[in-house]
Amino acid sequence: MKHSVKPANSNPIEISVVVPVRDEEDSIRMLLEGLLSQTLPPDEIVITDGGSIDATREIIEQFISEGAPVKLLREQDSMPGRARNVGVEHSRCDWIAFTDAGTKPAPDWLASLARKIDHNPAVDVIYGSFTPVVDSFFKECAVIAYLPPPMEIEKTQIRPRSIASALMRRDVWKTVGGFPEHLRSAEDLVFMQRIETQGFRELRAPEAMVYWSIQANLWRTFRRFVTYAHNNIRAGLWRQWQAAIFRRYAVLIVIATL
Repeated sequence: MKHSVKPANSNPIEISVVVPVRDEEDSIRMLLEGLLSQTLPPDEIVITDGGSIDATREIIEQFISEGAPVKLLREQDSMPGRARNVGVEHSRCDWIAFTDAGTKPAPDWLASLARKIDHNPAVDVIYGSFTPVVDSFFKECAVIAYLPPPMEIEKTQIRPRSIASALMRRDVWKTVGGFPEHLRSAEDLVFMQRIETQGFRELRAPEAMVYWSIQANLWRTFRRFVTYAHNNIRAGLWRQWQAAIFRRYAVLIVIATL
């Protein structure tokens, strides 16, 4: 199947989508197909592979050979922050959209983010939303284990802001010094905190949704929980994440005891 390149000047703004990946052979096809079928197609998709040892790169190269506007950058053993920074450095547009491997964007995801710019030309950053794909009791438990609870914004229950669904000016990334490159996770939380501290104009677009396929077994869930916990503590974010989760566990234990 051939993928057509988007016609020049077909959108009011030009957008590069930047994605870090590593060993995502089971999910990268789903992500690329979702990005290429957007109602507002990106001008380019820049993927930084952090050192995959599976078929991730081969699958991406197949899309490129079929004409998809995808650029593949190769790193060796790089953390997500480094991969994102490399992707932005090699992108060409003034607006950068971020998402993650293991997700599938809704067809109007990018259009919903960009629509906020039409109504608010001075905005710097737009955060969309994400929702975990929960189709089993185990996955429901996994969501409780390592995801913050949803909150109500514009009468809609959504998760806190996430780099997996975000659109921003390139100058924002540059001004805050990019993503920290030494963390296995939480680099996105630090990055978003820097943006907030700098006083950039932020908006939320709850309808800009990406669907996240969470880890599907006990060992992967445990490893992700430990990784998130370790790096959040290193980043000084214990109170914002672990403390809230432990409070939720305490409430559940009390209810179960009663």
